[in-house]
Amino acid sequence: KKGRLEPGQTQTVTFTYSHDMVGTDRLPVLFKLMRGREILLNFVGVTVDLDRKYVHFPSSKHMFAPVPVGATYPPKQIYELYNGGAVPVTYRLDLTPLDLLQGENFNQKIFECLNPIGDIPPGRTADIEWVFSPFEAKTYMVDVPIHIVGGDTALITFTGVGYDRRILGDTMPITEQASFSGVPGVQSVPVPGQLVFLNEERVSFGNMPLFSRKRTVLFLYNRSSDHVVSFEWHYTSALASQCLDITPVSGVLQPQESLLCKVVFTAKGVPSFYDLDLICEVTDETEMAKYKKQLKAWEAEKERQKYEFTITERNLTADEEKGPPSRTTMSGVLRPCRSGVEQPQRSNSDGDLKRYQTLPPIRKSTPDLQPSRGQDDIWEQPQPPRAFLLHLGATARTHAIEEFQQYFPDEAKVMFIDRTLGEELTASLKKRLYGGEEEE
Repeated sequence: KKGRLEPGQTQTVTFTYSHDMVGTDRLPVLFKLMRGREILLNFVGVTVDLDRKYVHFPSSKHMFAPVPVGATYPPKQIYELYNGGAVPVTYRLDLTPLDLLQGENFNQKIFECLNPIGDIPPGRTADIEWVFSPFEAKTYMVDVPIHIVGGDTALITFTGVGYDRRILGDTMPITEQASFSGVPGVQSVPVPGQLVFLNEERVSFGNMPLFSRKRTVLFLYNRSSDHVVSFEWHYTSALASQCLDITPVSGVLQPQESLLCKVVFTAKGVPSFYDLDLICEVTDETEMAKYKKQLKAWEAEKERQKYEFTITERNLTADEEKGPPSRTTMSGVLRPCRSGVEQPQRSNSDGDLKRYQTLPPIRKSTPDLQPSRGQDDIWEQPQPPRAFLLHLGATARTHAIEEFQQYFPDEAKVMFIDRTLGEELTASLKKRLYGGEEEE
C-alpha cells in the first residue's frame, strides 16, 4: 500500500477483486505522493450470475467523430458492445428514433445503423457500425434503446457534430484521432510472469485512401534466459481479419531471441474509422514440457493403481491351516454355489476385510479442501501452464480517393491505389442510392 521509489525506478501494484457476491462494487482510492499531488482512482467491479445475460455499457452517452456537411462518403464509425457474462447474448436496436430524426430533416438520414441486430459470444465485443451524415452545421443528438434479448434495456444518447469545412478550414483537422485515445503505445512496466514483450503495443496507420495498403514491422522479444516460448496471433473480430494481415502467425522464440513480425493494413470497403485489436498467445514451452512429463507419470500411476491392491494379512498360510484353499477377490471369498458356478460372496468376517487394502486413489483435491494428515499420499493431477496474452492495437482512418487527394496531396503521390478492391464500395453505394436495386 505504500513504498519508496528511487529515481527511474518502477513498481507494480496489484489490486485483487474477488467475485464472491453478485452486484456492482465501487472503491475510491486516493493515491498520495509525499509533498506532491494527490490522484483519486475509482475502481469499479461487476459480478453477475453465470446464467445472466449481461452487456456492459461504460456510459450512457457516445460521441461520434465530427463530419463535414455534404461529405460524399461519410466515414463508418464504430460503437462497441461488450458481453461481460458467461452466456451468448442477442442485441436489438430500436431504430424508431432514427426514423423520427430523419423525418425532421427533410427525409435525410442523419444517423444510420448498419447492423442493428446481432449476437455477441461470451467475453467478446460486437462492433455496431454507424454512419453519421450531417445535413447542417450543428450538433445532432438521438436517444436509441438497445434491447438485450432476455436481459436489460439501455438508453444510449448518440451525439454527432456537423461542421462547415469552408468556415472552419484547417481548424478542424481530418485525422484518425489515435493520439486522443489516451493509451500509451509502449509498455512501460512488465507484468509479473511476463516473458515476451512487444516493442509497440499500439500502431497507427494514419490516414489512408481506399484500395491502398500500409505496412509496418514489430519485434517480439523473449527476455528470459532459460525458457523457450511459442506464440500464435489471433484475430478478435471478423473486421480485423479482413483488414489486417500479420506474418508469421506463429513461431518459437529461444531464450534472449527476438523476431520480426510484418503487419499489413488493407484499406477496402467504405471510408471508416478503425480501432482493431490482435491477441498474441504466448506459451512457456519449457514449463509445458515439464507438465507433459508429469502428466505422463501421473497417468501411468493411475493406470497401475486400477489393477493393484495391497495384501495386509500377516499369516498367509492361515487358509491352508483351516482347510482347502479357496480363491479370493477384493470383495470377498469365492464359494461354490448350487449351479456349480463360483460366485463371489461378501465375507461377514472383519478379519477377511482387513486383509486387503486398496491403494489410495489418484484424485484432484478441491481448492477449498485442504490436505490433512493422512492425505499426503494423494497425488493431484498436474495442471498445464497458463498462456500469457499480449494485445496489439491498430488504428486507422480510410478516406475516399478524391477526398484523400484533396486533403493529403503530398501523401497521395506516394500511395499505390489498387482499384480491384473497390467491389464492396460499389455495392454499398448502390444500396444507399437505389435502396438495394441495381441501377438501370
